[in-house]
Amino acid sequence: MTRLLAAADLVDVYRHEHRNPERDPAGTWPVVDPARPQDRVDALHILGPLDVEEVHHLVLGWPKPVPDTAANRWPSDHAAVVATFSVPA
Repeated sequence: MTRLLAAADLVDVYRHEHRNPERDPAGTWPVVDPARPQDRVDALHILGPLDVEEVHHLVLGWPKPVPDTAANRWPSDHAAVVATFSVPA
């Protein structure tokens, strides 16, 4: 899927701003299962003249896995990619 997005000129915002995956892997995989690879399951891709002001990965608390996600801070069992953009006038 990532190759198709790149072929359509979409940019992975997090990796564009944080180019070294060894230094900044931005793990978004479910933290509740340490046996899984702790890599990125979420990504944010953009196309267009947007200026990225800031981008980071976010997880709050210790999320519970599916099907017990109702008590999580958001309805997921993994972290998220969050970005702030400026849109040209």
